[in-house]
Amino acid sequence: MQPAGVVAAFILLPVFGFPVSPLLALLGLKFGPVSGALIMCAIMPLHLVVAFWVTRNFLYDRFHTLVRKKGIRIASRPDGQRFRMAFVFMAVPGLSYTLKNHLLPLSGMTLSRCVLAGWTAQAMTGVPFVVLGYAVSGKHLALVLAAVVLVSAVFTQRKRVMEFLKKR
Repeated sequence: MQPAGVVAAFILLPVFGFPVSPLLALLGLKFGPVSGALIMCAIMPLHLVVAFWVTRNFLYDRFHTLVRKKGIRIASRPDGQRFRMAFVFMAVPGLSYTLKNHLLPLSGMTLSRCVLAGWTAQAMTGVPFVVLGYAVSGKHLALVLAAVVLVSAVFTQRKRVMEFLKKR
């Protein structure tokens, strides 16, 4: 695949729900760890802005109407806590990248806060996948092992983070 095709795929496919992990590995495979991570960091805000726009224009009112009809109470948090929780929500693995990008604007946060929380958290968790793609391409066993350990550590810490949030 041509480099422009890889970038185009990373721009378009996650917006429509395609899993982001293989695309991140493909960025590492095609561009190397540094350029691949930079491309990832440059494009992720675009995904967040598109998801924010779609959610706020088509889903926000429907979601809150449904919540009201069902009698569900949504807890509110001060802005500082809301941002921290949004960051953790975006960083902890579990839900898909696209789903997280669409759920975050439902919290009522502003576009800039949504982009900042999503971008920093997801860029941080995406770098190991870019490195893994690069490592596999060049048969760099040490990098493959380091990326696998890093990804595994993130997934194992998920339980601790969730327990911490339940206590608050």
